[in-house]
Amino acid sequence: MKKKGIIDTLVKAGIAAAAIGGTIYLLKDKFEEDPKYKEAVDKVKDTIKSYMPAKDEKPVDEDDFFDEDFDQVIHTSSERGYVNIKLPTEEDFEEFVDAAEDKAEQVVEAAEEKIEQLVDAAEDKAEQAAEAVEEFIEK
Repeated sequence: MKKKGIIDTLVKAGIAAAAIGGTIYLLKDKFEEDPKYKEAVDKVKDTIKSYMPAKDEKPVDEDDFFDEDFDQVIHTSSERGYVNIKLPTEEDFEEFVDAAEDKAEQVVEAAEEKIEQLVDAAEDKAEQAAEAVEEFIEK
């Protein structure tokens, strides 16, 4: 008795699927002519349409696309809310650099002050700890 491997099973299943698919492809015209097939397809289409939202299908009037009002709206920037794009000049760039340098100086000064406060607090704590150690040794 020979053991069947997974690969053998997959190959056989693939061959069977290809044979069934080929047969259906060759006979597809006969399937399409069959009234039961048409009925089944119509039923599936109706089911799909019942789950889809309804479309408001009104005919498109070509005059709407070439209306003068439409053309006027397209070419009027004030009604459309367009934003004027202004590229920065060299002076604007220099002002920006100066403002950034000022802000950087402020941040550095604030950091230096905070560091000094922390160093002073650490020195105070170190002195208190040294005094506490000396008192503990004396006792």
